[in-house]
Amino acid sequence: MLAPDGLNRMLIARDYSVSKAFEMYQKWVDWRIDFKADQIDPNSVRHLLLKETMILHRYDKARRYCLLVRPRFHTPGGHTLEELIRYGIYLIEQAMERTEAMGST
Repeated sequence: MLAPDGLNRMLIARDYSVSKAFEMYQKWVDWRIDFKADQIDPNSVRHLLLKETMILHRYDKARRYCLLVRPRFHTPGGHTLEELIRYGIYLIEQAMERTEAMGST
């Protein structure tokens, strides 16, 4: 789910208008539910994980995991946009879990 700093980002993005930030938050939640972002498992993106177009690399000085995108391994037209988005979401969620497990924010 969304970390507290994510809520701050929504407020900043909407010039601290609580109603606009709340509307943005609602759209974000609805999108995650419609896209089933919380139900992405490694098997559904396995073929993309094996290509290693994007990989989780070590962490930075602030102990946050880094996501490396390696375009040379991308095959244009080889995957649907939805597959690529699911792949990206899966890796970002993994990075956030690992970062939180280390006690970093």
